[in-house]
Amino acid sequence: LRLEDTNGQWTVGSGTLRVGSSLQLVQGFGMLTVNPGGGTLEIVEISGGGLSAAVGSTVAFPAGGNIDSTFSGAYTSAGTINFTGGRVSFNGPLTSTGTLNVNGNTVTARAFPINAGTLNIASGATFSTDNHDLTNAATGRIQGAGTLALGTGTLTNLGIVAPGNSPGTLAIGGNFHQGAGGRFAAELGGTGAGQFDVLDVSGTASLGGTLELSLVDNYLGTVGDRFNLIHAGVLTGSFAAIQVPGGYALSPTYLPTIMSVNMD
Repeated sequence: LRLEDTNGQWTVGSGTLRVGSSLQLVQGFGMLTVNPGGGTLEIVEISGGGLSAAVGSTVAFPAGGNIDSTFSGAYTSAGTINFTGGRVSFNGPLTSTGTLNVNGNTVTARAFPINAGTLNIASGATFSTDNHDLTNAATGRIQGAGTLALGTGTLTNLGIVAPGNSPGTLAIGGNFHQGAGGRFAAELGGTGAGQFDVLDVSGTASLGGTLELSLVDNYLGTVGDRFNLIHAGVLTGSFAAIQVPGGYALSPTYLPTIMSVNMD
């Protein structure tokens, strides 16, 4: 499907536009808009142009295909984008105040400086900034059990970073810095591997802000239980505040490469 209109704007309303092969938005022309009210755009391959997804809309990149998205215009979404198959690459600016679900393969966003919505990276999936910095805004949430690949870049957390899928490990390839307003949310469901959340940072992890702890999976805790929550190449700083479940006492330990909490 090729959309070319020198004046144009194309709209997906309350129904579904399903493109089985490829969708080409001719560079330099128009904008495809997915409207609220349940509008859905489902595509296997897309290139060119610009795309806007409103609140309540869904854009889906389904499994299968070799997807290479190269937008000349902006990609702006307040709705939901589901990435499941193929490779998706955004060379133009990507703005999201909605939800980005990276369910498989690799999504690369080279001009995505701020996450103001929810970025969910599933196990086995990768979201890459191609060596660019990323700020998780106060309204932002980054979660999941996949990989956030920053290369030489840094994730600055001013919102919420919550590893795992109740629970699990979120890997950051690059550096991590948590600002004063940032929150690191970790679930504790036991002391065994995979029973509590972990943030694994390949570079430097600079801590600040708040650590929020919660108990899951009927875990009641035992004095002496220990949880290595953050692994990093280099660990600096400390959390300014630690929120624990009522009736429990947990104390932090900061080592050169590991941050842990102990059940007291």
